[in-house]
Amino acid sequence: MKTKRRKLAWSMPAKRDLESVYAFLMARNPVAAKSFASELRRIVRRLPAFPKTGAPLAGVPQRGEFRSIVLSHYRLIYRLGPEEIMIFRLWDCRQDPARLWENTTTRKKSESTARV
Repeated sequence: MKTKRRKLAWSMPAKRDLESVYAFLMARNPVAAKSFASELRRIVRRLPAFPKTGAPLAGVPQRGEFRSIVLSHYRLIYRLGPEEIMIFRLWDCRQDPARLWENTTTRKKSESTARV
């Protein structure tokens, strides 16, 4: 039996993270920014077909199966749902980990499927 592919969506904090990371990298090294974006795009495009690619994430203060994939200094954190993969954060691992789950407690109506 073929497994149903899950839809991919980005939380608002993840969208803000993505914009912030890309702007930061572009200001310092446009070539590195484009390389980072290309690698991130490759990873995200594979998630619907291979949702368990990331390592399980322990100690999450929310319900659900959370996983993460490390890309340079950043961690792509996502939750697996029965029909959807929600990207929660693109977290700079050099930041205070106590702030990781701020503003990610609920999904707002403005969140939607996004492309990288």
